[in-house]
Amino acid sequence: MQKKLTVSQLNKYIKGVFEDELILHNLSIEGEVVEYKKVGNAAYFVLKDEDCVLNCVSFSQVMGVDAGARITVFGRVEFYAKNGKVSFVAKSITLSGEGLWLARQKKLREQLEKEGVFSNNRGLPRFIKKAALITSGEGAVLYDFISVIRRLAPYIEVKIFSVKVQGSGASEQIMQAMHDITCEKYEDFDIIVLARGGGSMMDLSEFNNEDLARSIHASKLTVVSAIGHETDYTLADFAADIRAGTPSIAAEIISNNNNTFLNKIFNTSLDNALKTTQLLNNKYRLLIKQARISDSNTQSIIHSCKKRLLNRQILYNVETNFAKKESVFKQLVAKIEAANPLKLLTDGYSKIVKDGKNITSTKQINAGDNIDIFVSDGKLEAKIEKIT
Repeated sequence: MQKKLTVSQLNKYIKGVFEDELILHNLSIEGEVVEYKKVGNAAYFVLKDEDCVLNCVSFSQVMGVDAGARITVFGRVEFYAKNGKVSFVAKSITLSGEGLWLARQKKLREQLEKEGVFSNNRGLPRFIKKAALITSGEGAVLYDFISVIRRLAPYIEVKIFSVKVQGSGASEQIMQAMHDITCEKYEDFDIIVLARGGGSMMDLSEFNNEDLARSIHASKLTVVSAIGHETDYTLADFAADIRAGTPSIAAEIISNNNNTFLNKIFNTSLDNALKTTQLLNNKYRLLIKQARISDSNTQSIIHSCKKRLLNRQILYNVETNFAKKESVFKQLVAKIEAANPLKLLTDGYSKIVKDGKNITSTKQINAGDNIDIFVSDGKLEAKIEKIT
């Protein structure tokens, strides 16, 4: 009959096996420190050799150890039943020298920097319409990036290229995605964002891949690195054009870039519109003041104003508005000229008034009536002798 255990029963059994195995109680382990941090009265660190890593903790000797140092620790292996994890509890720590792994990473970084692999500075495009996001197809990274874009710049199209972001083969998948993004099928992308949710130095080891760094450097598009670790830099970070501390920050950088461009366009358009309106108003007021000028002179002034406006490269709508103002002006001049009584008098016509009333018909007057006749330069007083 198959035996069935609870998780607690199994973990307690495993813990007992570790405690009974005496060889695990007093051991000296040598390895390279790839991570180290202090939390209260404890020090947590990870040892690494060529193939494996070991989680360690020390409560008795909390000393500062830099990542990359080679150390020897003495202590015991312990299984924690509650969380099902194995750790090496170090009683003492002794420095042995510099670790080979970190030394190789440092040498590789110096070599790539010397070759110019970290010299990318293409900057952000003036306006981003479509972004390629290389990340894991699920998790908080995807949600954080998309939610910020939708909030700040919802018109930006984001296409997701799902890849491994940890473990063997992750760097190859990322490089393949970058190749697909820049091929003819996807030539309309404006920017590439490489993102993941942070992690330990070992979790990020694929982002320290030399081929990946060279691929980012050779990219045709601007690359934003948003690997989610604020303190440690990977080779991918150095090779990218822009480094964002988190995927959310990367989304903010892209959105703010577009918003800055749009605000500049809006402010420029508004400024031009105000200047154009002011210019038209000034010209229109000038034309109104010169309403008594002859039609030929008026046309000359209007033509001159149009020429000056064109020489200043005013937008097309400025000329349209000016034409409307010109039409209104002509109508006003025509009305003024038509209603001007002096024009009629200067042409030889006169105005006849009897007892303060205008005379427009012979029926309004009789022989013997006294009348006033107004001409262009004065008034004549007369008496009607005969009506024909």
